[in-house]
Amino acid sequence: EAVEGNEVQDLTPLQEENQRLSQLVQELNVRLSDVEAARIEARSSGENAQALIAGLSVLRQRLQTSTPFNAELQALSVLAQGDVVLEEAVQKLQDHAETGLASYSSLQASFEKTANDVVRASAVPESAGWVEQTVKNITSLVTIRNAPGNLDGEGPLGIVARAEHNVRAGDFTGAIGELRQLQGKPLEAATPWIDAVDARLKGDETLSLIQAHILSLLATA
Repeated sequence: EAVEGNEVQDLTPLQEENQRLSQLVQELNVRLSDVEAARIEARSSGENAQALIAGLSVLRQRLQTSTPFNAELQALSVLAQGDVVLEEAVQKLQDHAETGLASYSSLQASFEKTANDVVRASAVPESAGWVEQTVKNITSLVTIRNAPGNLDGEGPLGIVARAEHNVRAGDFTGAIGELRQLQGKPLEAATPWIDAVDARLKGDETLSLIQAHILSLLATA
């Protein structure tokens, strides 16, 4: 009986060691699982960032035209789910997705009509008769086209001349800055073009924000 008791006592340290080793194995398995999960998550984040880059490239290409871009935006929106920055950026573009944003070439082409409308609005008082309106309309069109050096002029003619100069130089921010100085009917005549340019500029800013954020995701993937 004494021998049997000694054998039990001898097994106790071994059992304790086995329990300790078993616990260490469990802890190691947990750590390995965490590492694997982190590796999978990192790989998933990297692949998603790559997909976002591709989606952004397609969207940017579409936005170079004046056509609707709803399909391209929706594709990017799916990839952006769960990312607050990207979701907010996509939402900013949503208002124009069905109609599109005017391209810079179309804005450049449409400015001539806007300039003529502004000059016409400034030249013809609301109380003028139709004969006076017709004469002043013709005169105003000739004046604005024959006065390219009117960059230092005051009033609507000077504003339009400077805006036109900016448009030809590709400075659309400067152009709408000039036109926003107009008042009354001339400003009303310029507002649709101003709004179209403003929407395009804000759209480009949003695209730049999206690109910068995606690149930051790639850097940390």
